[in-house]
Amino acid sequence: MDAPRAAGIDGESETKRAPADSGADALVPVAPPATRALPGLSGFEVSILFVFLVYAALFIYQTSFVIDGVRYFCLFDDEMISMRYAANLAHYQGLVWNPGGERVLGFTNLLWVLYMSLFHLLPIPAAKMSLPIQVTGAAFLLATIVCVKKIAEELFPERRYVGALSMILTGFYGPLVNWSLQGTEVSFLALMVAISVLLALRSLQSDTMPLKLYLVLGASTLCRLDMAVFAGVLLMSLTVMRPENWKRHLLIGGSIVFAFLAAQGIFNFAYYGDPLPNTYYLKMTGYPLLPRLKRGLEVTWGFIFPLLPLIVAVVAVTPARGRFAGTAILGAAVLGQVAYSVWVGGDIDERRGGANRFVAIAMPLFFVLLAFALTQYASLIRRFFADRLQLVSALENRALALFVGVALFLPNASSFRVNFLLVKPTEAARPEPGFTIRMALFIRSVSDRNARIAVVSAGILPYFADRYAIDLLGKCDAKVAHEEMHRELQVPPQKEFWPGHLKWDYAYSIGELKPDLVVQTWGVAPDTIPELRMDYAPLIVGGEFLWFARRESTHLRGLSTAGDWRGLTFGNP
Repeated sequence: MDAPRAAGIDGESETKRAPADSGADALVPVAPPATRALPGLSGFEVSILFVFLVYAALFIYQTSFVIDGVRYFCLFDDEMISMRYAANLAHYQGLVWNPGGERVLGFTNLLWVLYMSLFHLLPIPAAKMSLPIQVTGAAFLLATIVCVKKIAEELFPERRYVGALSMILTGFYGPLVNWSLQGTEVSFLALMVAISVLLALRSLQSDTMPLKLYLVLGASTLCRLDMAVFAGVLLMSLTVMRPENWKRHLLIGGSIVFAFLAAQGIFNFAYYGDPLPNTYYLKMTGYPLLPRLKRGLEVTWGFIFPLLPLIVAVVAVTPARGRFAGTAILGAAVLGQVAYSVWVGGDIDERRGGANRFVAIAMPLFFVLLAFALTQYASLIRRFFADRLQLVSALENRALALFVGVALFLPNASSFRVNFLLVKPTEAARPEPGFTIRMALFIRSVSDRNARIAVVSAGILPYFADRYAIDLLGKCDAKVAHEEMHRELQVPPQKEFWPGHLKWDYAYSIGELKPDLVVQTWGVAPDTIPELRMDYAPLIVGGEFLWFARRESTHLRGLSTAGDWRGLTFGNP
């Protein structure tokens, strides 16, 4: 009897049985040539890309806000640190945080900073400068979605649904979208991961040296040094799967990656006097190993727990017979990033739920495996109702839609309102839209260009205030970054270990460096900081900001004291 004909989510209208040695189950949908709207893409897949672009545009718009009639776009605070470096480089001040200031390597994303600097060469106002970076994130994520589809086709060529489902899961995964569209290098790194894995899968079927793969892996470390972890995992996975090529992967591939790392290290040492980013010392030194790992395990469990049903679903149908090598490479890449996240103690902000920046770049690989698992379970439904052909298509499509909805919702329930654009997803929206940028504009209005400000938010405030800044948390201060971490915190929601937020030295940053204006403090109540009580007067600015001005400063104007400020809190993000 001929195989039943059923229309699927791809617009497919024909099915056939998979070859006996293909490892696939039962009926396999095949897209007729007429359904392909673009080369390699079906009409349904093109619609996925279109919906993603519309969603990305709405998401980016949702991150903006209006201040005094001007619409502002803004990135995560960490990325605004990179933007400040990029702006100074473009304006011939050097690759520094403060023009004329000390050379401190306060960023970890050299290639991304250089890319940002290109836009600062253009006549784009500061209020709109973040927008092209966000649009770039959308473009890179779009390319990642297409690349994920190609990975699915490489692994499961006879299962058309896998590519489309992988595209949906990748394009609408909340954390990946959030990190990418708010300006982080996650969008670029996710694309590098997808391209690298695709090249690695193709190298399994070829005897030629995958030089492109080695170069992509090396180039990715120019964006973040810790991409060396992913490169190492991928090269080791290829070696295990094809041990006869171990010299090629470990010696040649490893040497190429090492050459990229060495070149960047030499540049860093020559320009900054240190081969490693300042944030390495800030986050990885001056704190015991075990508490750091404990925090890494805790936040990783918080990420994995909602995913457990999906992980079980994937493991239960792990393909074999010619598929194991490819799926093992994908799985190893995901596990490698999870392990790295544990090692560094997690990321700065794990409260949103879902994958942090280290893990998000590998999540599209998990989604390929998950998409295959979903098609397997849909195939079981098709088999169960094989005697009722009229129900086959409707049940299969509805089951797949339900599976995808659950897969997207389960790991992102805590960020439901952000993902559905019900609230602003930007850091600058806390405690209300544009709060930090308004603070920066007030700084400009009450200070001259020679004023020095002490900040905790080392990205948004210095960038929009355009003043010499002192970083109280040491992201851009080598002395603070090399000190010991504080173990007891008084400001929630910190836990025992919070990367990048456990080092400060007010005796040095305030007592010695003597900023004209202290607009934020961290970790302790301001009335317990002796340097503030001796040399600074409390100020209420604009009716909403509590700052501290140095009494002897000649660079401030139009400020009034706040009277008795003991017990007051201010400026803590």
